[in-house]
Amino acid sequence: MNRNLGILRLFVKYPFWWGMGVALMVMSVLFFVYSSPSDIHTSYVATPIISHTQEFIHENSDIREVETGRIRYLVVDGLLATSTTYTQSKQLENTQHHKIIWEMYTHVLDDVVEDKMAIFEVFYDPNDSATAYVELLDSSEDTWLLAVNIAEPRKLNADILYPTFIHESAHIITLENDQLYSNKRDTCTTYLVTEGCMKEDSYIYRFYERFWENKSGYQEAVYKAHEEEDRKHAQHLRDALYETHRNEFVSRYGATNPEEDLAESFTAFVIYDMPKGNLRRDEKIRFFYDIPELVETRSHIRSHISVEGLTLSHVE
Repeated sequence: MNRNLGILRLFVKYPFWWGMGVALMVMSVLFFVYSSPSDIHTSYVATPIISHTQEFIHENSDIREVETGRIRYLVVDGLLATSTTYTQSKQLENTQHHKIIWEMYTHVLDDVVEDKMAIFEVFYDPNDSATAYVELLDSSEDTWLLAVNIAEPRKLNADILYPTFIHESAHIITLENDQLYSNKRDTCTTYLVTEGCMKEDSYIYRFYERFWENKSGYQEAVYKAHEEEDRKHAQHLRDALYETHRNEFVSRYGATNPEEDLAESFTAFVIYDMPKGNLRRDEKIRFFYDIPELVETRSHIRSHISVEGLTLSHVE
């Protein structure tokens, strides 16, 4: 008996059940395909790492779900490297936008600190007020990570990002290998930061000696608040210092600690003209005019962008 002919006869005799069977098979295949994580290929993503978490926060006594995500790009010769496959998060799906942000960064800081950037991260976190941050990856190689938060679109324009990138570049410039000892944490007699012990002739220590040495009590209180993970108290201390010493700081954020004060003052040094006043905050800006290599850095950045209309960008 011809087996194929027998099957054909069954198909002709019971077309409804055959149709149902085929439909069920198709639905099963579709369910398998679409229930699996979808992979997206891009043309410039290298070893991307997606971190997809969910957090619950209270707002007006209601609990709402907040989705966060993070994508990591390797930087090779100043460019975002070739592609690989990764699982995408909906808030991070516009990878072309990530490339535009990176190009804005390189446009501002071409030949300043660009060659030190090894990793570029884009993250989405509505609960994080930071627009961007940098992190030292390898002190021996002097390589860094730059991360940008895309949760607030209002912060992703040139008026905000350019001053932010200048601020972050100040951290890199002042924490380079020639500025600190990474192996003298326990015996530091100058100024200790997360990355190491500042050298006596470092930018940060000179800035600290001149503008912050009489604020050691405040710093100890802030550090204690951070150790106890009491962020609100640390912010309260900062705000109190700023409100009682407004003439000393170019911004409220600068009252956080010497490192942030220096970075904010450096940003003001780059985007504003030299101040003529005698306030303490004016002295902080003029501090950089006594350092020839930083004056050159200022000129280099200003030759790449128009600083007209730019202001200190920290929005909290």
